[in-house]
Amino acid sequence: MLVTVNFRNSMKRTFTMLIAFISIHSSGFAQLSLEECQQLARENYPMIKRLDLIEKSKEMNLSNAVKAYLPQLSITGMASLIDGMPEISMPGATSESNNHQFIGIANLTQTIWDGGVTRSQRKITSASAEVEKQNIEVLLYDINERINQLYFGVLMIDEQLKQLSILDDNLSRSLKRAETARAGGVAYRSDLDAIKVEILNSEQTRINLNAQRQAYIQMLSVMIKKDIPNYTTLSIPAEIPITNNNINRPELRLYEQQRLLSDLQNTAITARYLPKVGLTGYAIGLTPGIKSGIDKTDHLLIAGISLSWNIGGFYTKKNDRNIIRTNMLKIDNQQEIFLFNTGLELTQANNQIDRSRQLMLKDDEIVQLRESIKRSSEIKYENGACTMSDLLNDISAESMARQNKALHEMEYLMYLYSHKTISGN
Repeated sequence: MLVTVNFRNSMKRTFTMLIAFISIHSSGFAQLSLEECQQLARENYPMIKRLDLIEKSKEMNLSNAVKAYLPQLSITGMASLIDGMPEISMPGATSESNNHQFIGIANLTQTIWDGGVTRSQRKITSASAEVEKQNIEVLLYDINERINQLYFGVLMIDEQLKQLSILDDNLSRSLKRAETARAGGVAYRSDLDAIKVEILNSEQTRINLNAQRQAYIQMLSVMIKKDIPNYTTLSIPAEIPITNNNINRPELRLYEQQRLLSDLQNTAITARYLPKVGLTGYAIGLTPGIKSGIDKTDHLLIAGISLSWNIGGFYTKKNDRNIIRTNMLKIDNQQEIFLFNTGLELTQANNQIDRSRQLMLKDDEIVQLRESIKRSSEIKYENGACTMSDLLNDISAESMARQNKALHEMEYLMYLYSHKTISGN
Protein backbone atom coordinates (compact mmCIF):
# COMPACT_ATOMS: atom_id res chain seq x y z
CA MET A 1 0.00 0.00 0.00
CA LEU A 2 2.88 2.36 0.90
CA VAL A 3 4.57 1.59 -2.42
CA THR A 4 1.37 2.47 -4.28
CA VAL A 5 1.04 5.80 -2.48
CA ASN A 6 4.70 6.68 -3.14
CA PHE A 7 4.28 5.73 -6.80
CA ARG A 8 1.20 7.93 -7.09
CA ASN A 9 3.00 10.83 -5.42
CA SER A 10 5.96 10.37 -7.75
CA MET A 11 3.68 10.38 -10.79
CA LYS A 12 1.95 13.54 -9.55
CA ARG A 13 5.28 15.34 -9.12
CA THR A 14 6.41 14.21 -12.56
CA PHE A 15 3.13 15.34 -14.13
CA THR A 16 3.32 18.70 -12.33
CA MET A 17 6.90 19.26 -13.51
CA LEU A 18 5.90 18.33 -17.07
CA ILE A 19 2.98 20.79 -17.03
CA ALA A 20 5.26 23.50 -15.66
CA PHE A 21 7.86 22.79 -18.35
CA ILE A 22 5.25 22.95 -21.11
CA SER A 23 3.78 26.13 -19.63
CA ILE A 24 7.16 27.85 -19.53
CA HIS A 25 8.06 27.00 -23.10
CA SER A 26 4.63 27.69 -24.57
CA SER A 27 3.58 30.89 -22.84
CA GLY A 28 6.82 32.88 -22.70
CA PHE A 29 10.57 33.01 -22.28
CA ALA A 30 12.48 31.11 -19.60
CA GLN A 31 15.58 33.18 -20.34
CA LEU A 32 16.33 36.19 -22.51
CA SER A 33 19.63 37.57 -23.76
CA LEU A 34 20.51 41.14 -24.70
CA GLU A 35 21.04 40.18 -28.34
CA GLU A 36 17.64 38.47 -28.50
CA CYS A 37 15.92 41.55 -27.09
CA GLN A 38 17.66 43.83 -29.59
CA GLN A 39 16.77 41.57 -32.50
CA LEU A 40 13.13 41.19 -31.42
CA ALA A 41 12.81 44.94 -30.88
CA ARG A 42 14.13 45.59 -34.36
CA GLU A 43 11.88 43.00 -36.00
CA ASN A 44 8.75 44.25 -34.24
CA TYR A 45 9.35 47.99 -34.46
CA PRO A 46 6.59 49.43 -36.71
CA MET A 47 9.06 51.43 -38.80
CA ILE A 48 10.74 48.30 -40.15
CA LYS A 49 7.69 47.75 -42.38
CA ARG A 50 8.79 50.77 -44.38
CA LEU A 51 11.83 48.85 -45.65
CA ASP A 52 9.57 46.52 -47.65
CA LEU A 53 7.46 49.44 -48.83
CA ILE A 54 10.55 51.30 -50.05
CA GLU A 55 11.71 48.22 -51.95
CA LYS A 56 8.33 47.76 -53.61
CA SER A 57 8.18 51.43 -54.55
CA LYS A 58 11.68 51.20 -56.04
CA GLU A 59 10.72 48.19 -58.17
CA MET A 60 7.66 49.98 -59.55
CA ASN A 61 9.65 53.14 -60.32
CA LEU A 62 12.34 51.11 -62.07
CA SER A 63 9.68 49.34 -64.10
CA ASN A 64 8.19 52.67 -65.13
CA ALA A 65 11.60 54.00 -66.13
CA VAL A 66 12.20 51.06 -68.48
CA LYS A 67 8.87 51.69 -70.19
CA ALA A 68 10.25 54.96 -71.52
CA TYR A 69 11.74 52.87 -74.37
CA LEU A 70 8.39 51.33 -75.31
CA PRO A 71 6.61 52.71 -78.40
CA GLN A 72 4.50 55.75 -77.58
CA LEU A 73 1.21 56.38 -79.43
CA SER A 74 -0.76 59.61 -79.33
CA ILE A 75 -4.02 60.34 -81.19
CA THR A 76 -5.39 63.82 -81.77
CA GLY A 77 -8.67 64.84 -83.43
CA MET A 78 -9.84 68.33 -84.28
CA ALA A 79 -12.56 70.06 -86.23
CA SER A 80 -11.02 72.87 -88.27
CA LEU A 81 -11.86 75.74 -90.56
CA ILE A 82 -9.29 76.12 -93.30
CA ASP A 83 -8.95 79.50 -94.96
CA GLY A 84 -6.77 80.28 -97.97
CA MET A 85 -6.82 76.77 -99.46
CA PRO A 86 -5.70 77.10 -103.16
CA GLU A 87 -8.08 75.79 -105.79
CA ILE A 88 -6.63 73.69 -108.56
CA SER A 89 -8.82 72.92 -111.60
CA MET A 90 -8.02 70.52 -114.41
CA PRO A 91 -9.58 70.34 -117.87
CA GLY A 92 -12.69 68.25 -117.71
CA ALA A 93 -12.77 68.42 -113.89
CA THR A 94 -14.96 70.38 -111.57
CA SER A 95 -13.20 72.45 -108.94
CA GLU A 96 -14.48 71.66 -105.45
CA SER A 97 -13.18 72.65 -102.10
CA ASN A 98 -14.50 72.42 -98.57
CA ASN A 99 -13.04 74.67 -95.92
CA HIS A 100 -14.60 72.65 -93.06
CA GLN A 101 -12.46 69.61 -92.24
CA PHE A 102 -12.21 67.08 -89.42
CA ILE A 103 -8.57 66.14 -88.98
CA GLY A 104 -7.35 63.05 -87.11
CA ILE A 105 -3.63 62.68 -86.34
CA ALA A 106 -1.96 59.55 -84.96
CA ASN A 107 1.68 59.85 -83.89
CA LEU A 108 3.81 56.77 -83.14
CA THR A 109 7.31 57.30 -81.67
CA GLN A 110 10.03 54.89 -80.66
CA THR A 111 12.98 56.15 -78.65
CA ILE A 112 16.36 54.89 -79.86
CA TRP A 113 18.59 56.97 -77.59
CA ASP A 114 17.44 59.51 -74.99
CA GLY A 115 20.85 60.88 -74.08
CA GLY A 116 21.12 58.61 -71.04
CA VAL A 117 18.10 60.07 -69.23
CA THR A 118 16.43 56.70 -68.59
CA ARG A 119 19.64 55.08 -67.41
CA SER A 120 20.34 58.01 -65.07
CA GLN A 121 16.78 57.90 -63.78
CA ARG A 122 17.07 54.19 -62.99
CA LYS A 123 20.29 54.74 -61.06
CA ILE A 124 18.82 57.72 -59.20
CA THR A 125 15.73 55.68 -58.31
CA SER A 126 17.85 52.88 -56.84
CA ALA A 127 20.12 55.32 -54.99
CA SER A 128 17.15 57.26 -53.58
CA ALA A 129 15.64 54.02 -52.28
CA GLU A 130 18.96 53.14 -50.60
CA VAL A 131 19.07 56.56 -48.94
CA GLU A 132 15.54 56.01 -47.60
CA LYS A 133 16.47 52.56 -46.35
CA GLN A 134 19.59 53.84 -44.64
CA ASN A 135 17.55 56.56 -42.96
CA ILE A 136 15.35 53.81 -41.53
CA GLU A 137 18.44 51.85 -40.43
CA VAL A 138 19.68 54.90 -38.53
CA LEU A 139 16.39 55.18 -36.67
CA LEU A 140 16.27 51.43 -36.01
CA TYR A 141 19.82 51.50 -34.64
CA ASP A 142 18.73 53.91 -31.91
CA ILE A 143 16.56 51.11 -30.52
CA ASN A 144 19.69 49.27 -29.35
CA GLU A 145 20.55 51.93 -26.79
CA ARG A 146 16.99 52.01 -25.49
CA ILE A 147 17.05 48.22 -25.09
CA ASN A 148 20.43 48.45 -23.35
CA GLN A 149 19.05 50.89 -20.77
CA LEU A 150 16.00 48.73 -20.03
CA TYR A 151 17.93 45.46 -20.02
CA PHE A 152 20.74 46.61 -17.72
CA GLY A 153 18.20 48.44 -15.57
CA VAL A 154 16.55 45.09 -14.84
CA LEU A 155 19.91 43.40 -14.20
CA MET A 156 20.92 46.10 -11.71
CA ILE A 157 17.65 45.68 -9.84
CA ASP A 158 18.13 41.89 -9.81
CA GLU A 159 21.58 42.35 -8.25
CA GLN A 160 20.15 44.65 -5.60
CA LEU A 161 17.46 42.06 -4.83
CA LYS A 162 20.15 39.39 -4.41
CA GLN A 163 22.10 41.55 -1.99
CA LEU A 164 18.88 42.37 -0.18
CA SER A 165 18.33 38.65 0.38
CA ILE A 166 21.77 38.44 1.97
CA LEU A 167 20.88 41.38 4.22
CA ASP A 168 17.63 39.64 5.20
CA ASP A 169 19.58 36.52 6.18
CA ASN A 170 21.93 38.61 8.33
CA LEU A 171 19.03 40.38 10.00
CA SER A 172 17.25 37.06 10.66
CA ARG A 173 20.34 35.66 12.35
CA SER A 174 20.71 38.83 14.38
CA LEU A 175 17.06 38.63 15.42
CA LYS A 176 17.50 35.02 16.62
CA ARG A 177 20.68 36.01 18.45
CA ALA A 178 18.87 38.93 20.14
CA GLU A 179 15.91 36.74 21.06
CA THR A 180 18.27 34.24 22.69
CA ALA A 181 20.04 37.03 24.54
CA ARG A 182 16.70 38.50 25.60
CA ALA A 183 15.59 35.13 26.95
CA GLY A 184 18.84 34.99 28.94
CA GLY A 185 18.19 38.45 30.34
CA VAL A 186 21.23 40.06 28.69
CA ALA A 187 19.43 42.04 25.93
CA TYR A 188 16.86 44.77 25.87
CA ARG A 189 13.47 44.75 24.23
CA SER A 190 14.61 47.74 22.18
CA ASP A 191 17.27 45.52 20.53
CA LEU A 192 14.54 43.30 19.11
CA ASP A 193 12.55 46.32 17.97
CA ALA A 194 15.57 47.83 16.24
CA ILE A 195 16.13 44.64 14.23
CA LYS A 196 12.45 44.39 13.31
CA VAL A 197 12.55 47.98 12.04
CA GLU A 198 15.47 47.11 9.79
CA ILE A 199 13.61 44.03 8.54
CA LEU A 200 10.58 46.20 7.72
CA ASN A 201 12.83 48.72 5.94
CA SER A 202 14.26 45.86 3.93
CA GLU A 203 10.77 44.70 2.98
CA GLN A 204 9.89 48.22 1.83
CA THR A 205 13.04 48.36 -0.26
CA ARG A 206 12.13 45.02 -1.82
CA ILE A 207 8.64 46.30 -2.70
CA ASN A 208 10.11 49.36 -4.40
CA LEU A 209 12.68 47.32 -6.31
CA ASN A 210 10.09 44.81 -7.49
CA ALA A 211 7.84 47.64 -8.67
CA GLN A 212 10.73 49.22 -10.59
CA ARG A 213 11.65 45.85 -12.09
CA GLN A 214 8.06 45.27 -13.18
CA ALA A 215 7.99 48.68 -14.86
CA TYR A 216 11.22 47.95 -16.75
CA ILE A 217 9.98 44.50 -17.75
CA GLN A 218 6.71 45.92 -19.05
CA MET A 219 8.53 48.51 -21.17
CA LEU A 220 10.91 45.85 -22.46
CA SER A 221 7.93 43.61 -23.27
CA VAL A 222 6.34 46.42 -25.27
CA MET A 223 9.59 47.00 -27.16
CA ILE A 224 10.03 43.35 -28.19
CA LYS A 225 6.27 42.71 -28.61
CA LYS A 226 6.47 39.56 -26.44
CA ASP A 227 5.11 38.75 -23.01
CA ILE A 228 7.87 38.38 -20.41
CA PRO A 229 6.59 36.31 -17.45
CA ASN A 230 7.89 36.89 -13.93
CA TYR A 231 9.91 33.69 -13.98
CA THR A 232 11.94 34.90 -16.96
CA THR A 233 15.59 35.59 -16.17
CA LEU A 234 17.76 37.97 -18.15
CA SER A 235 21.17 36.47 -18.81
CA ILE A 236 24.18 38.58 -17.87
CA PRO A 237 26.06 39.54 -21.06
CA ALA A 238 29.66 38.43 -21.43
CA GLU A 239 32.44 40.95 -21.07
CA ILE A 240 33.51 42.25 -24.48
CA PRO A 241 36.93 43.73 -25.30
CA ILE A 242 37.28 47.35 -26.42
CA THR A 243 40.01 47.21 -29.05
CA ASN A 244 39.60 50.60 -30.74
CA ASN A 245 37.48 53.71 -31.04
CA ASN A 246 36.73 53.32 -34.72
CA ILE A 247 33.21 54.41 -35.66
CA ASN A 248 31.11 52.10 -37.82
CA ARG A 249 27.61 53.49 -37.44
CA PRO A 250 24.71 53.39 -39.95
CA GLU A 251 24.93 57.19 -40.16
CA LEU A 252 28.22 56.90 -42.05
CA ARG A 253 26.64 54.58 -44.59
CA LEU A 254 23.77 57.07 -44.92
CA TYR A 255 26.17 59.90 -45.74
CA GLU A 256 27.92 57.69 -48.29
CA GLN A 257 24.63 56.85 -49.98
CA GLN A 258 23.69 60.52 -50.04
CA ARG A 259 26.97 61.37 -51.79
CA LEU A 260 26.36 58.62 -54.34
CA LEU A 261 22.89 60.02 -55.00
CA SER A 262 24.32 63.51 -55.52
CA ASP A 263 26.91 62.16 -57.97
CA LEU A 264 24.15 60.47 -59.98
CA GLN A 265 22.07 63.63 -59.98
CA ASN A 266 25.09 65.50 -61.27
CA THR A 267 25.44 62.99 -64.11
CA ALA A 268 21.74 63.34 -64.92
CA ILE A 269 22.24 67.06 -65.57
CA THR A 270 24.43 66.22 -68.56
CA ALA A 271 21.85 63.77 -69.89
CA ARG A 272 19.15 66.46 -69.83
CA TYR A 273 20.69 68.63 -72.53
CA LEU A 274 21.95 65.90 -74.88
CA PRO A 275 20.00 65.31 -78.14
CA LYS A 276 17.43 62.53 -78.35
CA VAL A 277 17.14 60.18 -81.35
CA GLY A 278 14.12 58.10 -82.26
CA LEU A 279 11.80 56.77 -84.94
CA THR A 280 8.57 58.60 -85.62
CA GLY A 281 5.52 58.12 -87.82
CA TYR A 282 2.40 60.19 -88.49
CA ALA A 283 -0.93 59.09 -89.94
CA ILE A 284 -3.20 62.02 -90.83
CA GLY A 285 -6.82 61.58 -91.89
CA LEU A 286 -9.05 64.31 -93.40
CA THR A 287 -12.83 64.32 -93.69
CA PRO A 288 -14.33 65.08 -96.19
CA GLY A 289 -10.85 65.52 -97.64
CA ILE A 290 -9.18 67.94 -100.00
CA LYS A 291 -9.91 67.65 -103.72
CA SER A 292 -7.16 68.64 -106.11
CA GLY A 293 -8.24 68.34 -109.72
CA ILE A 294 -9.54 64.88 -110.36
CA ASP A 295 -7.86 63.49 -107.23
CA LYS A 296 -9.11 63.70 -103.70
CA THR A 297 -6.76 63.51 -100.68
CA ASP A 298 -8.20 62.24 -97.40
CA HIS A 299 -5.10 60.78 -95.65
CA LEU A 300 -1.36 61.31 -95.37
CA LEU A 301 1.37 59.00 -94.01
CA ILE A 302 4.80 60.22 -92.81
CA ALA A 303 7.65 58.14 -91.33
CA GLY A 304 11.27 58.86 -90.51
CA ILE A 305 14.04 59.33 -87.96
CA SER A 306 13.63 62.17 -85.49
CA LEU A 307 16.30 64.21 -83.75
CA SER A 308 15.25 66.52 -80.93
CA TRP A 309 17.47 68.77 -78.89
CA ASN A 310 16.17 70.89 -76.06
CA ILE A 311 18.84 73.44 -75.18
CA GLY A 312 16.92 74.74 -72.16
CA GLY A 313 19.16 72.63 -69.94
CA PHE A 314 22.15 74.78 -70.86
CA TYR A 315 20.57 77.79 -69.17
CA THR A 316 20.31 76.16 -65.71
CA LYS A 317 23.29 73.79 -65.97
CA LYS A 318 25.68 75.91 -63.90
CA ASN A 319 23.19 76.64 -61.10
CA ASP A 320 22.05 73.00 -60.99
CA ARG A 321 25.63 71.81 -60.52
CA ASN A 322 26.27 74.46 -57.86
CA ILE A 323 23.17 73.30 -55.97
CA ILE A 324 24.42 69.71 -56.00
CA ARG A 325 27.89 70.83 -54.94
CA THR A 326 26.37 72.77 -52.04
CA ASN A 327 24.33 69.73 -51.00
CA MET A 328 27.48 67.61 -50.94
CA LEU A 329 29.19 70.18 -48.73
CA LYS A 330 26.19 69.96 -46.38
CA ILE A 331 26.58 66.18 -46.27
CA ASP A 332 30.28 66.53 -45.44
CA ASN A 333 29.43 68.99 -42.67
CA GLN A 334 26.77 66.67 -41.23
CA GLN A 335 29.27 63.82 -41.16
CA GLU A 336 31.88 66.04 -39.52
CA ILE A 337 29.42 67.05 -36.79
CA PHE A 338 28.34 63.43 -36.28
CA LEU A 339 31.93 62.18 -35.93
CA PHE A 340 32.73 65.01 -33.53
CA ASN A 341 29.75 64.31 -31.26
CA THR A 342 30.21 60.56 -31.43
CA GLY A 343 33.89 61.00 -30.55
CA LEU A 344 32.86 62.94 -27.44
CA GLU A 345 30.44 60.18 -26.47
CA LEU A 346 33.16 57.55 -26.90
CA THR A 347 35.53 59.59 -24.74
CA GLN A 348 32.91 59.75 -22.01
CA ALA A 349 32.22 56.01 -22.36
CA ASN A 350 35.94 55.22 -22.08
CA ASN A 351 36.20 57.33 -18.92
CA GLN A 352 33.21 55.53 -17.42
CA ILE A 353 34.75 52.15 -18.24
CA ASP A 354 38.09 53.13 -16.65
CA ARG A 355 36.32 54.47 -13.56
CA SER A 356 34.34 51.24 -13.16
CA ARG A 357 37.52 49.17 -13.48
CA GLN A 358 39.23 51.17 -10.75
CA LEU A 359 36.23 50.94 -8.45
CA MET A 360 35.98 47.16 -8.92
CA LEU A 361 39.64 46.76 -7.91
CA LYS A 362 38.72 48.09 -4.44
CA ASP A 363 35.33 46.41 -4.06
CA ASP A 364 36.56 42.94 -3.01
CA GLU A 365 38.80 44.37 -0.31
CA ILE A 366 36.04 46.65 1.00
CA VAL A 367 33.57 43.74 1.17
CA GLN A 368 36.10 41.56 3.01
CA LEU A 369 36.84 44.31 5.54
CA ARG A 370 33.17 45.07 6.09
CA GLU A 371 32.41 41.38 6.57
CA SER A 372 35.23 41.12 9.09
CA ILE A 373 33.95 44.17 10.97
CA LYS A 374 30.43 42.73 11.04
CA ARG A 375 31.63 39.38 12.44
CA SER A 376 33.65 41.21 15.08
CA SER A 377 30.59 43.24 16.06
CA GLU A 378 28.50 40.07 16.32
CA ILE A 379 31.04 38.62 18.78
CA LYS A 380 31.20 41.89 20.72
CA TYR A 381 27.42 42.01 20.97
CA GLU A 382 27.27 38.46 22.31
CA ASN A 383 29.83 39.47 24.93
CA GLY A 384 28.07 42.75 25.74
CA ALA A 385 30.88 44.90 24.32
CA CYS A 386 28.74 46.77 21.74
CA THR A 387 25.14 47.78 21.32
CA MET A 388 22.61 46.41 18.86
CA SER A 389 22.63 49.79 17.11
CA ASP A 390 26.37 49.41 16.42
CA LEU A 391 25.84 45.87 15.11
CA LEU A 392 23.02 46.94 12.80
CA ASN A 393 25.16 49.76 11.43
CA ASP A 394 27.91 47.29 10.59
CA ILE A 395 25.41 44.87 8.99
CA SER A 396 24.01 47.69 6.84
CA ALA A 397 27.52 48.83 5.92
CA GLU A 398 28.46 45.31 4.80
CA SER A 399 25.24 45.06 2.78
CA MET A 400 25.93 48.43 1.15
CA ALA A 401 29.46 47.32 0.26
CA ARG A 402 28.11 44.19 -1.41
CA GLN A 403 25.49 46.20 -3.29
CA ASN A 404 28.13 48.67 -4.49
CA LYS A 405 30.32 45.80 -5.71
CA ALA A 406 27.42 44.24 -7.63
CA LEU A 407 26.36 47.58 -9.11
CA HIS A 408 29.91 48.48 -10.15
CA GLU A 409 30.23 45.16 -11.97
CA MET A 410 26.91 45.65 -13.74
CA GLU A 411 27.72 49.27 -14.59
CA TYR A 412 31.02 48.12 -16.06
CA LEU A 413 29.20 45.75 -18.42
CA MET A 414 26.63 48.43 -19.24
CA TYR A 415 29.37 50.91 -20.18
CA LEU A 416 31.10 48.27 -22.33
CA TYR A 417 27.93 47.62 -24.32
CA SER A 418 27.17 51.33 -24.44
CA HIS A 419 30.60 51.83 -26.03
CA LYS A 420 29.81 49.09 -28.49
CA THR A 421 26.52 50.77 -29.43
CA ILE A 422 28.07 54.23 -29.72
CA SER A 423 30.93 53.02 -31.95
CA GLY A 424 28.81 50.58 -33.95
CA ASN A 425 31.46 47.84 -33.72
